[in-house]
Amino acid sequence: MTFEKGRVNLLITKFVVSFQLSYRRIGRRLFRRGMPVRVDFNSSTSMINNTNRLYTPQLNHISMRMPKIPLMPGKDLLDESQFCNASSLREQGINCREQFCQCPHVLQVPLNSTVEMVLIDEGFTFDANHPFHLHGHAFRVVGMERLGGKVTAEEVKRLDEEGKLPRRLRGAPIKDTVTIPDGGYTIIRFIANNPGYWLFHCHIEFHAEIGMALVLKVGDRSEMLSAPANFPTCSDFTPDYGRLQNSGVDRASALQVLIMMAAVMITWLRL
Repeated sequence: MTFEKGRVNLLITKFVVSFQLSYRRIGRRLFRRGMPVRVDFNSSTSMINNTNRLYTPQLNHISMRMPKIPLMPGKDLLDESQFCNASSLREQGINCREQFCQCPHVLQVPLNSTVEMVLIDEGFTFDANHPFHLHGHAFRVVGMERLGGKVTAEEVKRLDEEGKLPRRLRGAPIKDTVTIPDGGYTIIRFIANNPGYWLFHCHIEFHAEIGMALVLKVGDRSEMLSAPANFPTCSDFTPDYGRLQNSGVDRASALQVLIMMAAVMITWLRL
């Protein structure tokens, strides 16, 4: 996924974003430790050993890492210098096609601008679509097509420049979730009239959990509603596993509680 600054024209309040969905191949052991060293999925020549590998999905070759403070209620405490996107990383000389990038992936969207997002699934790794969901807004699906088994972002951009990506601007369906065809694209449009931090993510839960997501920051913080008075605050919590293991908790009692909770849930589902 590529965010081109030059394609933002505030005079006509149109904000254009091109996204690229991709996978990275990683070492299984390193991935489990949470400190993966990843190489480009389509650069097989750079792989020392193709066995015991996993793939992780990304947006614009970036894995989303949520900040330690909740975005909306903690907006005045956030360190926005930690935010990133393809443009900011490129300005730092970081090439996310060659090295693993993980950070709070945030795109700034001007309030009340018309946003067009071109979502591209390269389709190199798996023959499967990605359903994407946007929080805070509904959008119009103005275009969608599967071009083949695989496609690159550069090819889709070239087709768009040649006028070969048709857009249905009348009667386009309104959605908040849409699929991205494998080896193809989907084009959505919406008016960014709801200020806040809004998550945009793959609705395959595992993909979202490991980083196939980003946040659209609509408007400036001064334009966002403040949290209610006495609203609870929270941040990262890392439990002391050693203390928990030595606390004398009866594992049999804990298992009984889990069984009881499962029984309650099954009963509720049957109602």
